[in-house]
Order: sequence, then structure tokens, then C-alpha cells
Amino acid sequence: MSAATVTETAQGGSRRLVSPVAFKKEGDIAEVLAKSENGHGPINNSRSDVFTSSTASTISMPRIDSCILGKETLEQREKFTLYKIEVNNGSKPWVIYRRYGDFVLLNKKLRKLYPQFRLHLPGKRFFKDNFDKDFIDRRQTGLEVFTNNLFCHRNLVLSDSVQRFYRLNSPPQPGESLEACQNYCQSLEQSLADLRQRFRDQNAEFNAVKIELARIKYYRDENQHLTNHLQKQQTDVEEVTKSLRDQLTIAWRMREKLKMS
Repeated sequence: MSAATVTETAQGGSRRLVSPVAFKKEGDIAEVLAKSENGHGPINNSRSDVFTSSTASTISMPRIDSCILGKETLEQREKFTLYKIEVNNGSKPWVIYRRYGDFVLLNKKLRKLYPQFRLHLPGKRFFKDNFDKDFIDRRQTGLEVFTNNLFCHRNLVLSDSVQRFYRLNSPPQPGESLEACQNYCQSLEQSLADLRQRFRDQNAEFNAVKIELARIKYYRDENQHLTNHLQKQQTDVEEVTKSLRDQLTIAWRMREKLKMS
């Protein structure tokens, strides 16, 4: 996969979605959220996904903020919108990157674990442009409402799925998010370089085919010219033959007249 520079297209301001609440600290959980191979899985810029308070026995509810970083169309891959999410545990903030599909997977897991809770995500769009600015803004607002409602429920926040999703037990180390962004940008740049090389190869192939078609057209026109010339020659030969036959007929009649006289 190749790489291009990610362009930040929208920036949301930080805002606290819920009031802080206290709850007992859970044990650390370190787990990697792997990218799914079909391009719909979580984009995780971290090595583990849970929140730990080093000394305190209680933590404040995270403050979530998200903004659209950018989108890039890759070969054999969907165009997608990447959301930048700021998480704050009361002592320090960190940044994670998620796609809409990641929120969908999280919601499915929570519905299986806690069927009594019904959180709602902004709906999918099947027939219109998913990258319309107004649509992205509405989806961002819907994701913020989803996060707001999620962090109102202590059991949900303590669940492994939420801990891993927001990295509540293991915030990224300094430079980790930057490293993930750099790797992502490098991958996009490599993809772009590959696409450009593919375009150059296809352009060269197109030019070769164009030259071959021009050569074929030249020979076709040449053959048509020769065919027309041969047809004209044949017509001329037929006319000369007819003229000679007429002259022979006249000569034969004159000879017969001379014999009779």
C-alpha cells in the first residue's frame, strides 16, 4: 500500500460530554486492535487499548472530541473518513483514530454484552455521497452523542470493548500517535507512488497500443488504396478489351465484304 499526506479537513473544539463520575479501577488489559484486511476494520494507532490510573483509585470520565482528519482513495480500497478523537482521563489527554465502521463494531459488541442498553449510531448511507461535508458533520455529531451516552453508563465504560476502543487502561506513550500518523502517511505516500507508477505503465501501454492502431490504420488505408487502384485497373482492362473486340468485329465484317466483292 502506498502513501500520501493526510490533510486535516475539519477541526472540532474540545468539549466535555459528561460530568466526571468516580468508579473503581479495573486491571490493565493490553491488546492490539488489528486492522481488518478488507479495509473496514479498526484503524488503531496504538499497541494496547485500555485506561490505567497510576495511583488514584478513581478516574474521571474521559472527555471525547473528534474531528475529520482526511480521506484518501486507494486502489482496490474504499475511500474512507478517519476521525480524530481526543480522550482525557482527568490527568492527561491522548489522541486515537477511528473510522465509522469501528464505532459500528463497538456498538455490536456492547449490544451482545449488555442487551439492556440501546445506544444509537448515526445511520449508514447507501445511495448518496458519504463524503458530503454536511453528511460528515452530521455523522460526527451523531458519534459524539453516541460517545456521550456511552460514558453515562459505568458498566459500559468498564467493559473490555470500551476500554480497548478508547485505550482507557493504556494511553498511548509520547510520540506513539505521531508515529502511527507518520506510518499512515508513509503508507499513503507509497500507495500514491505505486498508483503513479501504474499510471505511467498504463500510459506507456496506451501509447504503444495507440501507435499500433495507427500502424494498422495506415496499412488498412494503404490496402484500401491498392484495392481501389486494382478495381480501376480492372475496369480499364475491361473497357480496353471491349474496345478491341468491337474493332475486331468491324475488321472481320470489312474483310467479309471485300471477299464478296
